[in-house]
Amino acid sequence: MFTLETPRLLLRDMVLEDAEAFSAYNEDPEYYRYLVQVSTKQSTKEFVKNAIEQNAILPRRHFYLAIVEKESGKVIGDIVLGANKKYPDHMAGVGYGMNPQYWNNGYISEALKVVTEFGHNEMGYHRIDSGADAQNIGSCRTLEKCGYKKEGSLAYVAKVRDGWSEETFQYASIRVDKLK
Repeated sequence: MFTLETPRLLLRDMVLEDAEAFSAYNEDPEYYRYLVQVSTKQSTKEFVKNAIEQNAILPRRHFYLAIVEKESGKVIGDIVLGANKKYPDHMAGVGYGMNPQYWNNGYISEALKVVTEFGHNEMGYHRIDSGADAQNIGSCRTLEKCGYKKEGSLAYVAKVRDGWSEETFQYASIRVDKLK
């Protein structure tokens, strides 16, 4: 099982039992406010099954990880690092989610930093990108805090629960020293 660690967190490959913890926050209106749709227990279970399948493909290009709080042993979130389809040896994307009960504790920043370092240093990606709804100030701040630079914005490219996101900010962490 693949793992990354920080002082407070264990990031590990997802397992089927994680679906229950993910469902608990995926159904929270505060959590899914900026997402395409509300996840059901069944769709969350299917997501985790797919994640396990993707994690098993070698060479490893996708890292679907559960975020576990070490102190409690609870799954509190998830983070995904996935290779770019066109340039899988050079670029990747990252996405994350966390149970709202654990927001504002620096957990996502802690997880994003270690995943970004892994992507650049171990996988050799020179570019790791992400996007955030312009109204999702917390996610935008997290990306910036972790060294991601805002590259621009796109209008009406993300379908969210209540329609279309008017503006999505695009961010990237770029390491010129990793250009191949």
